[in-house]
Amino acid sequence: MHQFHAGGLYNGLILLRDEETGTYWDHISGEGLHGPLAGYQLDVWSVNITTVANALETYPESQFVQGGVQKRSFFHWLGYLLFQRIFAGKMSAWKPKYPMGFKRTMTTVDGRLPEMTTGLGVFDGEVAKFYPMKQLKQGTIEDHVKGQTLTVGIDRSDGTPFAMWENGERPNQLLSRWYGFSLTFPNTEIYANEHP
Repeated sequence: MHQFHAGGLYNGLILLRDEETGTYWDHISGEGLHGPLAGYQLDVWSVNITTVANALETYPESQFVQGGVQKRSFFHWLGYLLFQRIFAGKMSAWKPKYPMGFKRTMTTVDGRLPEMTTGLGVFDGEVAKFYPMKQLKQGTIEDHVKGQTLTVGIDRSDGTPFAMWENGERPNQLLSRWYGFSLTFPNTEIYANEHP
């Protein structure tokens, strides 16, 4: 058994470091990158993205733990609402940027898409494919991957993207920005809608 914590950045993504051996691990692929267990592979599975309301509807017996929530004063909320009102229009035009220091940890990003493009990355064995959110918002996709039908879309009950094989199983999937997914899986395919 290993205990992990955030150990640094690599290609703009958090690296996990295990306490027992000091090995650094890719948190998406599960590959040991540096240290005594470099080259080893951890078992990987995806976590479904959802809302608390949808999870409770699907799994009514679920129990949730809420982290430390700070009580805020009236003046805090007033300031927050004023900030939103004044800057809402300007914020909508804001383009996401890398946090300070991220770019220095990265190799060259695949230029087929803008680096900050958000999408659902699906990876299953030797196959990795990226479905841009712009495509997913156009409707559910029926794609053919590894000789199987893969349904990719946005769950209308909670607004989150998903991918599911025809047998109901889910491949490993990750809501990600293009730079992170393409640097983790350098030969990834990009879904392109042939009928825009």
